[in-house]
Amino acid sequence: MKHILKHILHLLALANCSAILAQVDTTVLLPEMQVERVRQAAIGLENYTWDSAVLQSRAYSSLGDFLLQESNVYIKSYGGNSLSTVSIQGASASQTLLLWNGLPVQSPMLGLLDLSLVPVSFSDEISLQVGGNSSSWGSGAIGGVIGITNQASYTQNFELDYFSSIASFSNLQQRLKIAAGNKKFQSVSKLSFQKGKNDILVRPAPNVDNYRQRNAAFLQLGILQSFYLKPNNKNELIIHAWVQESDKEIPPTLTQRSSEAYQTDNFKRFMGLWKFTFKKHLLQTRIGHYREMQFFNDPQIQLEALNKFNTTLGELNYTYQVNRRHKLEFANTTTRAKAYSQSYQGEVTQLKIAGLISYKYSRPKTQVQLSLREEWIDKRFLLPVPYFGVKQALGNRLILKLKISREFRLPTLNDLYWNPGGNIELKPERGWSQEIGLAGEWSRKRHSIAISSSIFNRNIEDWILWAPSDIGFFWSASNIAKVWSYGSTTKLDYKYHKHKFSFQAGLGFDYTKSSYRIDLDLPKLSKGDQLFYTPIYQSTANISLQISHWAIQYQHQVVGETIGANDAIPRYHVGNVHFTYHFNQSNFSGKIFTSIQNIYNQNYIVVERRQMPGINAQFGININLKK
Repeated sequence: MKHILKHILHLLALANCSAILAQVDTTVLLPEMQVERVRQAAIGLENYTWDSAVLQSRAYSSLGDFLLQESNVYIKSYGGNSLSTVSIQGASASQTLLLWNGLPVQSPMLGLLDLSLVPVSFSDEISLQVGGNSSSWGSGAIGGVIGITNQASYTQNFELDYFSSIASFSNLQQRLKIAAGNKKFQSVSKLSFQKGKNDILVRPAPNVDNYRQRNAAFLQLGILQSFYLKPNNKNELIIHAWVQESDKEIPPTLTQRSSEAYQTDNFKRFMGLWKFTFKKHLLQTRIGHYREMQFFNDPQIQLEALNKFNTTLGELNYTYQVNRRHKLEFANTTTRAKAYSQSYQGEVTQLKIAGLISYKYSRPKTQVQLSLREEWIDKRFLLPVPYFGVKQALGNRLILKLKISREFRLPTLNDLYWNPGGNIELKPERGWSQEIGLAGEWSRKRHSIAISSSIFNRNIEDWILWAPSDIGFFWSASNIAKVWSYGSTTKLDYKYHKHKFSFQAGLGFDYTKSSYRIDLDLPKLSKGDQLFYTPIYQSTANISLQISHWAIQYQHQVVGETIGANDAIPRYHVGNVHFTYHFNQSNFSGKIFTSIQNIYNQNYIVVERRQMPGINAQFGININLKK
């Protein structure tokens, strides 16, 4: 941890000097939030956005926990603060893209990111695009796209935001935000610290005594420093630096007696953005550089594994607003990844270059998007990737959405170079997806009702699977599967508001069938079998009530049976309750909250042989001072 502390001290020192200089200008302007955006959500897709007000109420959550409670996506969690990945519309974790201020942050070795390593407090806005959009974002956007965005208010002179909480299993969290500046310059520093024993009560079976989970402690420390410079209305320069380290002990499974394994994840992510606006033209260029390392050690089996990679990304984006109805966009992205692993027998590199052209047509009741992407990787071109989307108003209350797109995912570096088992002859996963949806909203006086429903279909060929090799005692990667995914999503929301009283209720239901279309011998899978860790149905319900400064929210989730690699995972349901008291006096505000998770003390698992926590509570306070 001494290395990360050194970076934190350097960044905070620089931020404090900048903040002092920024105090010279005390001009007061109307509120304005500056948001970095490269490409808006594609037309025809469902898009959900949570702003800073919502994120502040969930400041204690990781990104995985937040999406679990606030959306209908399926989160595959190992419990506590352990590994957490996402599945959208039956896609695998490596088929969902995570963007940080417009640039992907997935590991090129695994093709995914552990969502438990992303503190919600490090985001000012979170977006979720449900449905494939490989044309806009490239490899990995088959199921959907998650975006985390940082932004600043150029009207703010000073803000101090402090969050602290204690929770069951000896868990402690501290969050701090310091922002200072004026109408031309802003410095925003965010610090996150959390630790805990995570010694949940394990209930293996009715005839087996319960016991406390061992070797499960964790420690995570990170800092995000951002500088925003806007000398005039035409130019803006933004710099981000995100440094973080996480140390986790890996507890034994339900079939193990003990474990001494642990894992360390640390990374340094840097990004710079320059934006130039002139009349109908918008030019954006951004550069990102990531240095990440993962170390795993299990003394019981004498296994040590060191994996590390560097990724450098550059993007040039030009948008031309021809007139009110027509807009053109051109983008070029270059990515170079270099990775090292003992299983690679040295370093490997990968170079990707992509070009995008997009056209959008807009009228008061009609929007149309056409996009085309061409990607070049390691001296060969892929097939062009088109996208077509339509959004059409039907009368004054209904909206019809439609999209058709080609999807793809490139093999990861592990798929290509892992020894033994990697296969440099692997082809990209590829296919087509279609989606159609209808949404409507009705309001009368203090009441409003919103309902939306959509159905999707996706066929992917050359699906990459790791299976036992027929030439040795190891697993290998091959393009041996075809997967057909289809299903529906339905949401219903009701709101009532009167003076200091408000009531909200929501229901959501997802049906997802994602199955193999051919019989396989290794692994033994039959045509029609559901993919591992992909529930056919799941539903959510939430109710919230606010009276003056007091608020209470109840959330309930039901997840159907899923299939693991060895065992079936039974259906489960979980209920959570949140109590909040808000206070606000002039420039000083905050809240005191209590959160009770799994209030029915359900004994359940999400990943086979990994216990999820029983009933547990968290108490915290958030204080905010603004000038």
